[in-house]
Amino acid sequence: MKEATFGEKAADFIVDKIGTWAFVLWQLTAYALWIAFNVSAYFHHYDPYPFILLNLALSFQAALATSFVLIS
Repeated sequence: MKEATFGEKAADFIVDKIGTWAFVLWQLTAYALWIAFNVSAYFHHYDPYPFILLNLALSFQAALATSFVLIS
């Protein structure tokens, strides 16, 4: 069996981190804060509803995560 390449080892490391409950809870907290800051009257609405910037960030994260899962 061949030795894993640096890229394969890196993908395994990243998948080990994004596949945890801690990461899921951190993401949910970040999304909740993002939405709260953007609907609250106390802050500047840098990404107003329908949260296009948040949608872009989530799509980018999902594309990268899928790539790492496939490599791993």
